[in-house]
Amino acid sequence: MTVKKNKGKEKKQDKKLFKILNRKNVLFAGIPLVLFVSLAAVLIYRNSHRSRLEFRWYAEEAYVEALQKSLAGGKIPEWLRNAKIEIYQDAQVLPQDICGVIITVNRRGAMRALGGTAPLPDSAGALPPSGNSDPVVTPYPRLARTREYEGALALALDPWFIFKKYTDPALSRARVINGPSADAAKALLLIPGRDQKSQRAWTARLLQEGPGQFPEDRAEWEKAKGEIFRSNRFQDGAFTYTWNDALFVLLGDEPSWIYAPLSRLRTLPTYRTNTIEASIFPEPSDTYSIQADILWAVPFGPDKSRWQKNAAAEWLKSPAMQSDIAGSLSWLAAHPNCPPYNPAAATARIAWLTSAYVWEDPIL
Repeated sequence: MTVKKNKGKEKKQDKKLFKILNRKNVLFAGIPLVLFVSLAAVLIYRNSHRSRLEFRWYAEEAYVEALQKSLAGGKIPEWLRNAKIEIYQDAQVLPQDICGVIITVNRRGAMRALGGTAPLPDSAGALPPSGNSDPVVTPYPRLARTREYEGALALALDPWFIFKKYTDPALSRARVINGPSADAAKALLLIPGRDQKSQRAWTARLLQEGPGQFPEDRAEWEKAKGEIFRSNRFQDGAFTYTWNDALFVLLGDEPSWIYAPLSRLRTLPTYRTNTIEASIFPEPSDTYSIQADILWAVPFGPDKSRWQKNAAAEWLKSPAMQSDIAGSLSWLAAHPNCPPYNPAAATARIAWLTSAYVWEDPIL
């Protein structure tokens, strides 16, 4: 009897111990579940909290359609694709409670509007006089390597080159500086003289001291621009020519050269341009620079929107996006992995990837 009682007690004790251990196992097993649920709750909260800031695209009117096409076809988050697009006015001040990206060719104006750049005081603490304090030309050294400058992303560019027919002689530096008498080949150096941008481009080339090196005196620039047609460097009646006039001569039988942006040639029918080749502008040294309009993406917004800006930047930097937007504009994609669309574009791509400096339209 005593033995049976002892066995009964042992069984009861075993059952109690089993229940205690079972409760502990359930408790320990539940800890990971609690941690998982807590972590999921934190992530859900963070994601919902992150999404509260409105994202908006601001694009200059000339580039809105190209941006829309890129957004429609790109593999991007829906919140980026469906974000509102507004037309951006030069140096426009934007709301402080949103984030987004500015698509513009005026990087300096956008940065100034966002507070990224401002006139710097001199050694005495005085600000520069009111008016345009920007340098006439801002050279970007080896921009193709990083495709970024002071927080702005280079998406596409429209580089300027010397265009000629395959059968025409190369344009020499002597011919540029001294005119027809310096070259045995009596080819025409064409300029659409009625185009102010072309006048500024030639003024910069004639004043250029070296790759990426230009005078800072604005009076010198204005004087040179005013005297651009006083020599016999260009064709007769150059100041009356439009782009159509100049390109008509280029495509004719007479030997000729023209300094023009790549997009000007791409807009012509292929059968008219299949005999045209591009070359870099003859400079006073072995290294060279290229002039180009650059389409910039400038992200903006408070620190808490960093994840949104990073997500947008990741898409903007992709070869697919840059190929799309460059194709819409007849420009050259900034990304090195985007294939060229014709031989002239192949030359432009190599020049872009190897140039010592890239610089934009002079501010005059």
